[in-house]
Amino acid sequence: MVLLERGGPMMWPLLALSLVAVALVVERAFFWARESGRPAREVLTASWRPGHGVEPRASLRLVLDAELRRLERRMAFFDTVIAAAPMMGILGTVLGVIGAFEALSGEASPDPLAVTGGISAALITTASGLVIALCVLFPYSYFRTRLGARLGELEAAAEELLAEPES
Repeated sequence: MVLLERGGPMMWPLLALSLVAVALVVERAFFWARESGRPAREVLTASWRPGHGVEPRASLRLVLDAELRRLERRMAFFDTVIAAAPMMGILGTVLGVIGAFEALSGEASPDPLAVTGGISAALITTASGLVIALCVLFPYSYFRTRLGARLGELEAAAEELLAEPES
């Protein structure tokens, strides 16, 4: 709580961003845990119905596209957090440094401890933004890797389905 208070007003949006990011990481972790138990072929056959006057490859492509959208759900938020958290931290630092310079210019003999303390506190937001971005970067990278592997499984299963003779 001390860092939150010392970091200034930008710490509150950073805190909110970090809480949402943690919730999203947990949600995606559970999603991928559930997903690992579902065979790719079953995922496709649950939605794909060959025939009905539609070319099988085109209809299966639609199923794959829908599945890709489901797998990529909420991934853009990770990109946003990774980019925005450090920028929010730097903004907090800039605001803090502006406040420190105002303290310098406002008095005939400014208190050096107040100025250095203000700059030190301002740097807390930069560190916080970087920590948030790094803590989100690693799960994001893992989820992206899982997504790519799953997409490969789905495409292989789709090719197998298309190669089977129609009954």
